[in-house]
Amino acid sequence: MHKLITIVCLFSFFGFNAQENTFQKKGNVKSDQEVYAEGRPEYSRVLIIPFEPKMYISSADKEIASRTKLTHQEIRENMRYGISNQMRHAVGKGMKSVSLLHIDTGAVGRDLGYIYNSIGYKYKPLPAEDVARNKQNEDDLKPVNKLKGSFNKLIKNDNPAPKETTGGTRIKNGQIESTVSYGEKFMNTSIHNPNLLKVLSAKYHADVFLFINELNIEAAAPASRAGLSTLSYKRKVKVHYTIFNKDGKELHGGAAIVHMPSTTNDMNKIINNYFPILAQNMSDNIPGAQTSKLDQEKLKEEQRKATQQREQIKKL
Repeated sequence: MHKLITIVCLFSFFGFNAQENTFQKKGNVKSDQEVYAEGRPEYSRVLIIPFEPKMYISSADKEIASRTKLTHQEIRENMRYGISNQMRHAVGKGMKSVSLLHIDTGAVGRDLGYIYNSIGYKYKPLPAEDVARNKQNEDDLKPVNKLKGSFNKLIKNDNPAPKETTGGTRIKNGQIESTVSYGEKFMNTSIHNPNLLKVLSAKYHADVFLFINELNIEAAAPASRAGLSTLSYKRKVKVHYTIFNKDGKELHGGAAIVHMPSTTNDMNKIINNYFPILAQNMSDNIPGAQTSKLDQEKLKEEQRKATQQREQIKKL
């Protein structure tokens, strides 16, 4: 009799749970797994892929080498490491970051070779949002020194830069005319190996990938004006990049640009003062990696204090 009662109770218990589960499905009550999945961000881990050594172009290395006594290869590797490191710091707290240059394993060199053999490059017009952001970078770093401003007004611009045009081909008076686009361009990454991101995602547990495609440091002023005065001569630092998700969808491609004085030949100052601006611009285009305004203000304050400390050390 007791066994019969036990069997009936067990049947009733499992039957009730089965009805409850059926009710949950019919009533659209979400399971714990579904609720957990909804709470997870779409992207949680970014893999930072450095530019190929051949994709470093700098007209400032001679001056930097004179100051640092480093070779071109050493300067290039410091710049390569520096932009990747600043990118790690720029990624917001809501997302983890992994830099291939900061992984101490013997397989990284082989992985980088595999990556570089799986991709190609192509110039594309710079997106409008990047143009606006780069303009803001330039405005934020404009010198307030009145002497510099007055001197720049006295310089005659004999070779004005051509106006930007949209470019393309059109028919005018029955003739085909082609116009050249003078707008800013960037080097974009294209993936030729369809298995690349799957392999990297499985190995590094990443769901978004930042390819740093190229780094340029070049004169921003026309050649006819560059030698007149260091007060009117600026360098343009430009980093080209492309962001993909693990499915191969391009989330963003563009370039971050910042200008610095021609007298800035301290490599550490370039990496610590100017690369963070470039890194933050790139990070702003990674879904889920945006740094809060409060964190951005704290970062700017830390950079300002670091600059002041370096200037004080120089005076000693």
